[in-house]
Amino acid sequence: MKFSFDVAAFIVSVLALLSAIFSVFYAKKQSEIAASSRNNDKKSYLAQYHDSYRLRLIAIQEKYRKTILDIGSDAGDVLNKIGLFFDAVNVGCDGGIYHRPLRHLSLEAAEMIACAFKGHLGWQPGIHMAGRLHHMIDLESDINSVSNYVSSNFRRELEGLYFSNVNSRQEYELLKDIGFCKIVSELKCRMDPRRAAEFLMKMSDALSSIDVDLSLLRKSAAESVKEINDILEVSRLDQFSIDESPKISRGLRNIRNKLDVLSEMRFLMVDSASSGKFQNYMSIAIYNCVILFCLQSFSSWGWDEER
Repeated sequence: MKFSFDVAAFIVSVLALLSAIFSVFYAKKQSEIAASSRNNDKKSYLAQYHDSYRLRLIAIQEKYRKTILDIGSDAGDVLNKIGLFFDAVNVGCDGGIYHRPLRHLSLEAAEMIACAFKGHLGWQPGIHMAGRLHHMIDLESDINSVSNYVSSNFRRELEGLYFSNVNSRQEYELLKDIGFCKIVSELKCRMDPRRAAEFLMKMSDALSSIDVDLSLLRKSAAESVKEINDILEVSRLDQFSIDESPKISRGLRNIRNKLDVLSEMRFLMVDSASSGKFQNYMSIAIYNCVILFCLQSFSSWGWDEER
């Protein structure tokens, strides 16, 4: 059997096949270009449609930028003063572990607690966080040295532990950490209980000015939380929900969540009539220092903000 091979017909067939392949490729490319163009047009339209929300977000952020910076700076000054008050009531302690100034121990303990709360400060409800923070006024009674939760590099370790379980209440784990418990025990041992009332009064005096500022800030923050909630509620009725502009939506929710926590934060102030009645004077001071550390780091509440 003989086969004949028509070169011209073969070339025509190959060209037809290549043309078909090219047509399919061209049609696909044109479809991708059209889809991309539609997507860009939608993004441009949404940017204009949601521009009023973007401007309100910027206005709210700017409203608090300087205030937060100022109160954070003041918080640092008050922390230093309270640290010196700790040193002033130091009576030493037989068998002391650290032999470090009490100001260093107190501020380290307070910063460790603040870092343990940091992940949740960015998104948990304000009243919930206020309750958990307030629980620290019984700190010295709640410690239970049973584990090695963190080391001297506690900031980075607490961040990593947060992301390993974002729902974990790290402050509870910290209360069981051997190193943290030693700091708390050392503080309690070396503070002169006979000067507890004097210590608490000096601390409250140092906090008086920033307490007034925080009170005003709480009220303003609560009003802004309501404003943002109203914005988000109204946007649900729009033709295009604000969730279709994720940066604006995320920005509004982020500042709302932080302001909600801020609206519930308060110091524990002590007056002269009650200053001698507190057995937990050390824990009260640490709690107030925790609040001061939180105010200092407002812009980075929530470990996510630093990633």
